Amino acid sequence: MDAACSAVEDSTFLISYDNVNIPKRVFSMRTDHGNHFYSACAGTIWIPGGSSPKGMTRIQEAMNGTYQQVRWEGAKDKFDDMSILVQEPVVLKRTRAQAVHRILLFLLDSPAFSKYQSRNDSLLAAPPPVNQLPCGREHITKQFILRTADIDESSYEGNERVIKEWIKQLRMDSPEDQEKLATSQFIPVVGDQLTVDRLRGMAKYRHEDINGFERLDWVLPVFGWFHLVMQVANSLHHQYLGTSAGIGLQRAFDLLNRKGLQSVQTKGLFWHHLDEALWHVGEGSFRACWLSIGNVNGLEELTSRAPEALVSMAEVIYDTLALCEALMRKTHQAHGGEPGDAIQNQMIMFHTDLLVYFELRDAIRVGDVGRMEDLLPTLACCFAGGSNPRYTAEVLELLQSIHREWPHEVK
Repeated sequence: MDAACSAVEDSTFLISYDNVNIPKRVFSMRTDHGNHFYSACAGTIWIPGGSSPKGMTRIQEAMNGTYQQVRWEGAKDKFDDMSILVQEPVVLKRTRAQAVHRILLFLLDSPAFSKYQSRNDSLLAAPPPVNQLPCGREHITKQFILRTADIDESSYEGNERVIKEWIKQLRMDSPEDQEKLATSQFIPVVGDQLTVDRLRGMAKYRHEDINGFERLDWVLPVFGWFHLVMQVANSLHHQYLGTSAGIGLQRAFDLLNRKGLQSVQTKGLFWHHLDEALWHVGEGSFRACWLSIGNVNGLEELTSRAPEALVSMAEVIYDTLALCEALMRKTHQAHGGEPGDAIQNQMIMFHTDLLVYFELRDAIRVGDVGRMEDLLPTLACCFAGGSNPRYTAEVLELLQSIHREWPHEVK
């Protein structure tokens, strides 16, 4: 803890925390020897690398007042709702390029293309990043584990106690430190949707308290993107599960002999198994698209095609088999207004949503926050259509903050 307290003294940092459930089971029951289930809370301090701590402190002190002023003014006006549905052409161009490249990778990463001679051609290279975080030894993020607190943070009272516990462990609970937090510092706090909702609710309930520390002006709640990824996967599961006799994910799970994926679970390894299954199903489905568009019986037959031809085929796959506009065109052109091939329509919708999930996973993996921001309007629509109002509100809240309530330095 001494190292953590020393590191945060002159640095910008954030805190992430979540529940820890520890069951204690016994197999010989007695009056004083029974089962117990502990609900605790584990927290971590994250300090970005690559900056001068003293310099970051000066920036933060100057930024605090700007942050409060911009947030108060921005909360009076909402961003344009049409930006959710109608994105700028430059953003659409970037997302299209990333989707086409992802479709290309399904082909290039297949065993049939392991010896493809033009693999390093510039036409097959990944699109440039939008706003990628710097990497390297000098940019390594420092991590400090806080002592686990014996507090259940699921309630408002629990979150209030947890925040006080972290401040106490970091030795920032003196009146002088509290004044510094209220006037010249703020701390981003990252958690799941429930944690962020509790912190935001606490700030609303305490908005008339006597000072900035009590009003939690120094707390900036932000949802964790790992939890967002899990919710996107769960949404895909909910919408496309189907039955063993149908054309949905359940039939694919049965063919792949994947167990335990029939219903969404929040505990255990469910998401890891679901994520792996989605990648495998996506690979198989998009490689089938390559066979169909290429009019071949095996992917080996495509190794004789030039990079220009492969890029053109990937664009055709995206425009005809992985885009909502393609489904709308098919429905509009169908004879007598009928929807046409139901199986193909289902796969077009599935491919469209699946590419969003793959793009989000890859953007987080490489640290391209620009691509992550580009996906926010699409994610808001996916959550709204997938009956997930909580994360719909969280994504809209983040869009409001980015466009109206956060100064450039906070972004």
